[in-house]
Amino acid sequence: MKKLLALSMISVFVSLGTVQPALASSEVRMKTDAITVWVPKVIKAPKAGCAEVPVRYRWDNYYSSNTGAVVTLYDKKDFIVGDVDIDVATSEARGVVTMKICAERWLDEAGIPVFPVKRGLRTIDLWVIDDGNHKGWFSDAASKVRIR
Repeated sequence: MKKLLALSMISVFVSLGTVQPALASSEVRMKTDAITVWVPKVIKAPKAGCAEVPVRYRWDNYYSSNTGAVVTLYDKKDFIVGDVDIDVATSEARGVVTMKICAERWLDEAGIPVFPVKRGLRTIDLWVIDDGNHKGWFSDAASKVRIR
């Protein structure tokens, strides 16, 4: 009886030791006081034309109706290869916006050049302007994503 109990206990402990870990999230999370955004960890670069990258967001603790956020993707020389604005006055409390990235250089609606996206590890940045925030006028968070 003791052998059977010991054998069953050993098999339980061995099986617990071989349990696979949970899958890691497929998104990068960036958080400030005002907003949290999630961007895919791996973004597929278009071979030609443009593609849209989904950016999920959730407004948290903003202090002013003039609060705005910008999510920007940079190349290795810190040139902008994609960005998207999220304004608290014109957006829902949570949702998805899309960031445009292209295989060729292009001009955004303000006439600012946006460079072509290339493969590799790139920086993505969240910048928030919240003029009513007592902690400061703006906040910033950055992370890395892989372009393939």
